[in-house]
Amino acid sequence: MWNEKKWARVDVETGARTRTSNAPLVTRKTKKRAPEESSEWLVAPDSLPPLPLRVQSLSKAKGKKGDTSLRKIAFMNNGIQSFKALLLVGTFSLMGCDLLSFSSSESDSGQSNTVQPIAVEESTEIGSIENEVQPNEEGGNDILDIPTEGGGEAPGGDDGALIAVVPQQVDFKSVSAGETKEEEIQIVNNGSSELQIFRIDFQGPSAFSLIIDDIEYPVGVLDYSAAPLVVPGGESFVMYAKFSPENTDPASASITIQSNASNSGAGGAKVILQGNTSGPKIDINPSTVEFSPSLVGELNVIPVTIQSVGGEPLVIHSIEFEEGASSAYQLDYSQLPGFEDGSKPSKENPLLLDINQTAELWVRFVPEVESDKDENNQAIPEFATIAIENNTTEPEKEVEVTGIGIAGNCPVAVIVIQEGEQVIPQTELHLFGDQSFSPSGTISKWEWTVQQPTGSQSVFTPSADSPNPKFEANVAGQYEFQLTVYDGNETESCVPDTATLVVIPDDSIHVELLWDTPTDPDQTDEGPEAGTDLDLHFMHPFASGADVDEDGIGDGWFDQPFDCFWFNPTPMWASFDPSIDDNPSLDRDDTDGAGPENLNLNIPEDDTTYKVGVHYWNDHDFGPSYATILVYIYSDLVYSAQDVKLVNQDMWEACTIDWPSGIVSPIDDGYKIIPDYQNPNFFQP
Repeated sequence: MWNEKKWARVDVETGARTRTSNAPLVTRKTKKRAPEESSEWLVAPDSLPPLPLRVQSLSKAKGKKGDTSLRKIAFMNNGIQSFKALLLVGTFSLMGCDLLSFSSSESDSGQSNTVQPIAVEESTEIGSIENEVQPNEEGGNDILDIPTEGGGEAPGGDDGALIAVVPQQVDFKSVSAGETKEEEIQIVNNGSSELQIFRIDFQGPSAFSLIIDDIEYPVGVLDYSAAPLVVPGGESFVMYAKFSPENTDPASASITIQSNASNSGAGGAKVILQGNTSGPKIDINPSTVEFSPSLVGELNVIPVTIQSVGGEPLVIHSIEFEEGASSAYQLDYSQLPGFEDGSKPSKENPLLLDINQTAELWVRFVPEVESDKDENNQAIPEFATIAIENNTTEPEKEVEVTGIGIAGNCPVAVIVIQEGEQVIPQTELHLFGDQSFSPSGTISKWEWTVQQPTGSQSVFTPSADSPNPKFEANVAGQYEFQLTVYDGNETESCVPDTATLVVIPDDSIHVELLWDTPTDPDQTDEGPEAGTDLDLHFMHPFASGADVDEDGIGDGWFDQPFDCFWFNPTPMWASFDPSIDDNPSLDRDDTDGAGPENLNLNIPEDDTTYKVGVHYWNDHDFGPSYATILVYIYSDLVYSAQDVKLVNQDMWEACTIDWPSGIVSPIDDGYKIIPDYQNPNFFQP
């Protein structure tokens, strides 16, 4: 193909010493110098800014071998003063080019020059063409045009493979959960040579898939390097994108096509897929209504916020309890806009919410009797379901409602979680139990308990008997808190109150390290040498270092900056712009037992394979530990390796994460352990 970067170079009579970055198509390929009065090239004197000369355009022509075609290279002076330009044309490496001829003649600035043709053999250097380039009144529009004649298959000949993807963005619009929709994608070769597709990177959630030659492929990498997909010149190839959502959440994916096309660049040709990102959407908060234990005959109210979160207005035709709901529940419509009179939405008179508009529905609970008890003497809640009929892909949104009625002779426990019902890892929760009450006095004692995900060892601070403790939710999964209270007569609450919270990572890549040390009697205590110290490592492919395992390849562990670990927790791997979240971070270094240690990376680098490892830094005489690695991609748990036995100073090379495919692969079946790993370039205990 025609290589514009090998076309020409410019020498400027300015006495400057610094090459400008404003001429990306001009390269210095030979050692031949301009006449003595000219300076080093593409530079400006110290008193001036860098020379603003740049290649503005390269005209195109078509032809076949043996023809002659005319092409123009246009250089623009974007500066504030004139300069004399000396064009040196030479050192060519053009596909199929046997001869090139150049022509030029003297003319006024900004005009074309023509002289007698000069025949030039391939990879030959020739003479110069001189002209003066003047800026215009605005400071830079005059152009120096150098007409050229080319023969053979060089610039005017074979235009190679040219890829076009139609469409470049596929919008599935609204697709209901459980339904499927397909859209056609055409890959067109607008060139004359065959288009060869070597690789297709398909990144996104599992709701998307690709159909190629009647075979359906999930998200991942399709490697055709051994047998490329071929599209002849002037023809097209069709594949299909498929969207099969399990819910109505907005979803997007990307397809990157790597090929030999000259117009796609190093990044390849891209297609963006999206589904359920447009149309009306509904959001309910809270998603479930849970009343704290309530005294018989006493009114309790929980407001439910309904929000229009889609790209079109939300229309609600009905809000009703489903059949079988307890009569202890009632709906209050008087807070809905347009229904202040207490009437309710209907098909004839729907509730209309513009984009981002909210409305509030009140759910009332008045227990009529004390709730029944099960065989464990625990109260059985009264259930109800609210059905909200609407115009979204989830036409009947359901909200579960529960409540417990208690007699008036025992305290009532009430839990409030300030952060809501869903958070990200490492969130400090603020729990409030001081809204608990007793009909016969004040609350004198609180008892908190929690069921937390496997591997989480968090504790209440300052203690589990504080009325308003804090709690660190540092492991992904579900947490269920329970509160029992006592009044001044030591009367226990009839039933404990419960509250459920879910921890979901929100980064593209989230890696958790947890461990268990059986011989440590208290893995929750803190302090120097109070427990075992394992460390999470997340390594960039640029990492290098000593070959400790003697496999002939530098290990890379403990490299700075390309290993993210406790000593290098926030390396700069990508952008230096702090507003762009494209560098990894290790959120904590647990030195006294159990973990977790969490690694987060929001914008990973494309065409990159990261490596995850665990190093047993110090056992503090507690002996072996059993490590667990969990990898989340786009909030979904995609890989886990559990209870891998490690002893002091073991290095466990656990897995790799390929991006943008998001594919996680174990190293040596997930059990590559290098014993007594001490990097000579890093201090060891």
